[in-house]
Amino acid sequence: MILSFASDQLSREWTVTEGDTGVAAVLYDITNPRARLAWERQRHTTFPVPVVLSDHPVQGVEWVLERPIRTHKIIPFLNDLAAHLAGMSTTPSQPAVSYKPQEDPFTLLKARLTSVAAKRLAQVPHLNEVKMIIAGSVAAGKTTAIKTISDILPIRTDVKASDQVGLLKTHTTVAMDYGEMTLPDGQRLRLYGTPGQRRYDFMSKILCRGALGLVVLIDNRVKDPLAELEYYSYVYADLIRESAMVIGVTHRDEAPEPDLSKYEH
Repeated sequence: MILSFASDQLSREWTVTEGDTGVAAVLYDITNPRARLAWERQRHTTFPVPVVLSDHPVQGVEWVLERPIRTHKIIPFLNDLAAHLAGMSTTPSQPAVSYKPQEDPFTLLKARLTSVAAKRLAQVPHLNEVKMIIAGSVAAGKTTAIKTISDILPIRTDVKASDQVGLLKTHTTVAMDYGEMTLPDGQRLRLYGTPGQRRYDFMSKILCRGALGLVVLIDNRVKDPLAELEYYSYVYADLIRESAMVIGVTHRDEAPEPDLSKYEH
């Protein structure tokens, strides 16, 4: 019914039904906590096919329908899903085939993190979790970094920016971003992104206790990016002495100076 405006472009007839009789695909709005929990329980099933409705891409998941939903997006999506369903068998004698998962582009990164995490746990045996802190100024890319490498849909504490931050981005983090990465040895690496606004630095110091290490993202577009580096080196001095700090310079395509040699110096 809601798709009738585009029915002439759909390769198969789609209908909206109530109940689960004959359902071949289930749509989960994972922005809703209850729906997300249901999806987590069913995400590896092959039939009915779990389809995610989300505001952001979900890594490693084949069937994701992103908001805002537009005609030019939903028509090819439904046609692809129909073709997939047509190739599946749901009879008991011939179980449905599962899709091949996408190759993990972060294999080398995870292997390196596993090695570092093992060394860290050997040095500090009382740690009961392995976590990594990603810090940096507003709009440096912390939320994007966690969203990219997290195995789960990140938990975000974004609110609408109401001050000068609104010139850079519409929403800003006020507590933390949280994600998780599964390392090759089965450990879960917890990823914490700190708020970019300095008035929340007290939260950053709480988050970094016992962390595996620190990644600082510096936005090369700011007025004095090297001063930003100096500031975060000071704020996280205790953690840096205990472990390590990695610097990532972002937005160099928009602001090539200062170059990396200045950061290295």
